[in-house]
Amino acid sequence: MKITCQGDVDNDIQKLIAQDARLGVIVKAVLAEIEHIPLRLREPGFAGVAHTVIAQLLCVASAKAISQRFNACVQPLTAANYLSIDPQILLDCGLSNSKYQTLKSLAQAEKSGSLNYAVLTDLPIAQAIQQLCAYKGIGPWTAQVYLLFCAGHRDIFPEGDLALQKALDFTIGINAVPGTQQAAKQAAQLALQWAPYRGAAARLFWAYFAHLKQTEVSL
Repeated sequence: MKITCQGDVDNDIQKLIAQDARLGVIVKAVLAEIEHIPLRLREPGFAGVAHTVIAQLLCVASAKAISQRFNACVQPLTAANYLSIDPQILLDCGLSNSKYQTLKSLAQAEKSGSLNYAVLTDLPIAQAIQQLCAYKGIGPWTAQVYLLFCAGHRDIFPEGDLALQKALDFTIGINAVPGTQQAAKQAAQLALQWAPYRGAAARLFWAYFAHLKQTEVSL
């Protein structure tokens, strides 16, 4: 089953609390400020992967600003339209050359039929990640985030995400500096206990990280 609506996230959060009572305190803190743990579903296909690539290694504000300019340039946001636009226009939106090239290769792959997002969505998670990571510029984080938010996979925890690592370190504790490979390994190990609802756990810890930043906690 995939996550397709807010109700799916809400139900999975309750199942997580039943599995791990420690998460109840975190859920309570987040829901004191917002009505739900955010769904964050995005459009699948080229549009979804493009915005995921744009977000690589950027703060939320920078990624949002570039995405807005990018959306204005590529309307509608399809692989064919992307390939039809002068590269300099896309670079002027804020894309780095490496991200431009990554999206170009993905758009060309979709055009040739070698990348089919509908087929990708139905693959086992490990196989789908492997297929996406075959493209230069796509790493595990990008593949995981795409499959989580665009394909709706229920049991993915992007362990390499710095915000998730920091939130885990603050709440549970990890014996490594966030942002390191060791921290990613420990985050993945911790998340195993939340299967098969790791997608909801990731959403929860992202929301908690935002809560901590708003309350000016040093992370």
